[in-house]
Amino acid sequence: MKKTFPALAALVALAALASCTNEEKDEPAVEDEALREYYYTANFEQTFGSIDPNHDWGFSSSSGQSRATEVTTTANYRRILAEDLSVASNYSLTTSGSDWDFNDLVIDVAIIPGSATYDDKALINIKALGGTLPIYLTYETGMGVEKRTDELHSIMGVSTGTMVNTGRATAAEQALTLVGNFTDNAKNPDYNKVGILITNNSRDYSLDANTGCAPSKICVETDFAWCREGVKITDPYPTFSSWVSDHLFTIDGTLLWYPNPSETAIDPSYVMQ
Repeated sequence: MKKTFPALAALVALAALASCTNEEKDEPAVEDEALREYYYTANFEQTFGSIDPNHDWGFSSSSGQSRATEVTTTANYRRILAEDLSVASNYSLTTSGSDWDFNDLVIDVAIIPGSATYDDKALINIKALGGTLPIYLTYETGMGVEKRTDELHSIMGVSTGTMVNTGRATAAEQALTLVGNFTDNAKNPDYNKVGILITNNSRDYSLDANTGCAPSKICVETDFAWCREGVKITDPYPTFSSWVSDHLFTIDGTLLWYPNPSETAIDPSYVMQ
C-alpha cells in the first residue's frame, strides 16, 4: 500500500528543514519548496538510513579524497554524480519507482584557481546523462549566479529525453570550460560551486549537496564506476548506506567509502566500466 504523510505533521517538520532548503533559488511558495525538500529527505533516509548531520557528501577538501587517479600539471579531477529525484512534483512518502542510481548527470571536473575571485576555471567533461529533463550548469560570476545557456543533452548531440552512456544510447564525451568563482577563500578548489540546474514543469531546481541534508549530488574520485540506468547505488556499492550515516566511514585502509576498482571488481551488470 502506498504510504502518505499527514499534512499537519509535514508542516510541523518544515522549520527543521529550513537549513536544507536552497536559499539561492527563485522564491517559490514556501509550502511547495519545503514540502518537496521534506519528502525527498524522508525518502532518501527511508532508502539509505539516517544522515550524518556533518556530512558534506565528498565536496570538502578535507572529506577524504585520498586516491586521485587523474592528475594534470594544473588541477586534480573529481567526478560529480547527480540524482534528479528531488525535483519530482508529486509529494508522497514512498520510494516506489525511485531508482536512486545517481547517474542523471555524471561529470568530471578540474578546477584551476585564478588570480582574482571570479577568474577560476572549471574544466568539465560530460561523461553521462541518465536524466530525461533539461539540465544545465550554473556558476558564480561578479554578476551573481549565472546559468550556462547550452542544455547538456544538446551539447552531447541528443534530444532531452535521451539517456546516454548509462547502458542505453551512447554518445561521445564533451568538454566545456566555465570561468567564475570555484574556490574557497583560501583559493582551494570547491567542486560544490559547479552548480547543476534541472527544469521541470517550467521551473528551475538546483541539485544541491548541503551539509547534513539529503544530497542531489555527491563527489567521488574519477575511478568510480557510475551505475547503469535503474540500478540503485547500493547494489554495486552497499557501503553507501554506511557512508550516509557516518561521513568518516572508510574501507580498504583508504579515506574513501567505496572500494578501489583496481583491487575489487564491481559486477559489470551494475555499473558502466
